[in-house]
Parts: sequence; C-alpha cells; structure tokens
Amino acid sequence: EMAKALRCSELREMSTEDLQEKLATMKAQLLKLRVQKYVSAQPSKISEMCVVRKDVARLLTVLSQRVRAEARVEYNGKKYAPRDLRPQLTHAMRLRLRPSQKAIKSLRVQKAEKAFPLRRYAIKE
Repeated sequence: EMAKALRCSELREMSTEDLQEKLATMKAQLLKLRVQKYVSAQPSKISEMCVVRKDVARLLTVLSQRVRAEARVEYNGKKYAPRDLRPQLTHAMRLRLRPSQKAIKSLRVQKAEKAFPLRRYAIKE
C-alpha cells in the first residue's frame, strides 16, 4: 500500500518527543525501502521512498522551526542574538550607520555651528 504524506499542521500539534520518535521510525522505514529497492526494484517502492523522504524533511522542518521559535523568545530584548536570528538584510544595509551614529558631530563641527549659526532673514511683504 502507498504511504500517505504527513501534514505539517498535524505535525505542529504533536509534542517534540513524539516528533523525534516519528523521525526515527521514518528514517528506519526509509532505510528498509532503500534495501528493498535493490532487492526487488518495484516501482511502488521507489515512489514510496519519495513520500517518506519528503515526510522526513517535513519533520525536520517543524523541529527546526520549534528550536528557532524558542531561541527567538530566549534572545528577545537582549543586546546580541545568534546570526541566524538577525534580520537578513543585504551586506551594505547591515554595514550602514545607525541613525544615532549618523547624528554624531565632531567637536570642530559643533564649534563651527555655534560660531556661525544659520542666519535668518525677515521677509518683507
């Protein structure tokens, strides 16, 4: 019989321990299918392998999403976060000065601005 693909919505409702158990069974099943492929070369086994491989990928995806979500909660509001949780900007955007850094003026510029303020003219109507 053909294996039915797992749904991510169902996987998200399962506990982490259940997911890890399911992952172990799916990997064992995949191993058996690989062996059977060389023994009997049935087309159904090959198509079933595809389904099991995708299920393993879905399980790993849900598990990694959980780990990342927990890490996001842990590092929320902290000064530093792991690289994979930081915003994925372009290299140039990451290296840009922050607004606070842009606003900083050197002592020389501060003195010049104080000594020569912008002149305001009264406009006659």
